[in-house]
Amino acid sequence: MKTMSGRSGGEEGALSTYLRSVRTVKPGRVVVGNEACDLDSIACSLAYGFLSHKASEQTVAPILQVRRDELELRGDAVAAIAKCGVDESALRFLGEEGDELRGCEIVLVDHNEVTARVAMMDGRVVGVIDHHRDEGGLLEACPRVVEGVGSCSTLVVETAVERGWTVPKDVALLLLSASVMDVGGGADNERATERDGEAATNLRAWAGVDEEWTKKWHGELKQKRNEVEGLSTRQLLRKDLKEIGSQDGTVISLCSIPTDPRRVDEGGLLAFLEERGAAMVVVLARFEGRRETLLLGSGELCDAVERRVAAEGDDVGWTMVHERPVQALVLRHLRQRNFGASRKRVLPLVRDALHALSTQL
Repeated sequence: MKTMSGRSGGEEGALSTYLRSVRTVKPGRVVVGNEACDLDSIACSLAYGFLSHKASEQTVAPILQVRRDELELRGDAVAAIAKCGVDESALRFLGEEGDELRGCEIVLVDHNEVTARVAMMDGRVVGVIDHHRDEGGLLEACPRVVEGVGSCSTLVVETAVERGWTVPKDVALLLLSASVMDVGGGADNERATERDGEAATNLRAWAGVDEEWTKKWHGELKQKRNEVEGLSTRQLLRKDLKEIGSQDGTVISLCSIPTDPRRVDEGGLLAFLEERGAAMVVVLARFEGRRETLLLGSGELCDAVERRVAAEGDDVGWTMVHERPVQALVLRHLRQRNFGASRKRVLPLVRDALHALSTQL
């Protein structure tokens, strides 16, 4: 590792030591990332849990909102966690927790709406740190930081600086890993803001690495994230999954995959829809410098989503490749004009379409 001069508080292994210390303890407060459980979400939940625990009089524990056996599908996250000296056995997963989390205070990172699984904890949301579209809820949370930067890790860094928290080297490295995957460590001109760049500069200094090392690490993480050889359709779709629902119980599953959507077999896609109890599956594929989308659902729901994207998503730009019936549903393959429009842009449009359709029924 190439190092550079810079401050790094705490000792090596501080994050691992902390995670082991709260592994089996009933916490007073939990920090929960979003249900996609990507690297940014994992890094922010672990880092904010560590930093706020040090500043709190109660036990604060990060909880990953995914099953333990599904973490291995997120190759970049597994690599980043290992690079920071953290063993996966030290992590806590929401699906493994019982009543010991019921009634805990909750801090949401990398999302600003309570998911069904988090709602089952029956706790009060006391904090929100997120960079997605503000859905306008949880207004009594403090802190409530919902701001449009490229990476949630940036907001965690800014919170640490504002509160005077010392960021150990391993925590900085984990947050830097999230930053490089989201915004190239501040260098991605399409998604990075000036604030992302400033946060990445701080993280490199705290982690003791330079830009050359960071670029190399970015390449390694991208390779790990894009490894899909040997994955079944179900595993591929579970790799990066978010779900949205309406008040009438209708659910749409949105799956981001780093490969050609033709790799998703029709039978596996239909089985996944049935397993999730979803009305629609949206597969957002990025590969070879382009983005394509699969929609599997009723014709009415597919039409509603496409109309919303056409009306409000000029920067997305879907065009039809082909359509065919799948049992009583339709499967549409769409090509996306703008590579820069990620799920962060598409998901709110799909949510708006679902809510509008539910209101009409």
